[in-house]
Amino acid sequence: MTDVKDIKFWDRISKKYAQDPIADIPAYEYTLERTIAHLNSTDKVLEIGCGTGTTALKLAPHVAHITGTDIAHGMISIAKERQSDQNIKNATFETKSATDIPKDNQFDAIVAMNMLHLVSDLPATLRAIHSALDHDGLFISKTVCYPQKKGRLSFKLLMKVVPLARLIGKAPFVKIPEIETLEKAITAQGFEIIECGNYPEHPPRRFIVALGNSLISKYSQGGAGDSMSPADYFGKTPNRTYRRICTTCSGVSTTAKAAASTSFNACW
Repeated sequence: MTDVKDIKFWDRISKKYAQDPIADIPAYEYTLERTIAHLNSTDKVLEIGCGTGTTALKLAPHVAHITGTDIAHGMISIAKERQSDQNIKNATFETKSATDIPKDNQFDAIVAMNMLHLVSDLPATLRAIHSALDHDGLFISKTVCYPQKKGRLSFKLLMKVVPLARLIGKAPFVKIPEIETLEKAITAQGFEIIECGNYPEHPPRRFIVALGNSLISKYSQGGAGDSMSPADYFGKTPNRTYRRICTTCSGVSTTAKAAASTSFNACW
């Protein structure tokens, strides 16, 4: 359940939030590019925690329809104004919590950028996301995580101040995860991570692309000796073009390349 204090906080800062520049433009543009690469023109997409709609409106031209939700009415009002100014017809913005998602497998992709560290019940949020995805849908997220080394101590000290600031309405709920903890939480709900990286690296904002209702898991666990190659996997999901990036060789794979490239398959 969303805390009223958090709704009031985000409502109060919505105008300032809309005016603040993006902190790391190269990292933002790269993860936006990677997100677009995973989407299709026929997709129905949901962005939870959409804020003032910046990312949702950038994704809109690449999909059939995108719905943006946020707990703060002030954020959604600005998103609607921006939508009108940009004359974007295939977007809808609604004031809803992260878990207030129709559970009827209606979305091809769900996006959550810089917001999973702001939810008080991460498992419940991930369950709601998983249940709302189509059978071969994608969950694409970017989350602030604890630094592994550089700046870790100062980051932890800063996080100790946040609860005090929240008591007087100067900060929202924040719970920064370790990268490993975040990824375990995602896979625990039935997702299969197919792409990840830190953009920027310090402090890390973990970009994760995960497959819901994973056919990879289904077939790899099907029985003794029953494993699934990339070619087999892509053959069983003909309606979607998946693109993967290999963290070992940095090679980018599309459906066709995954089925044909032994070098990429080896890295996978």
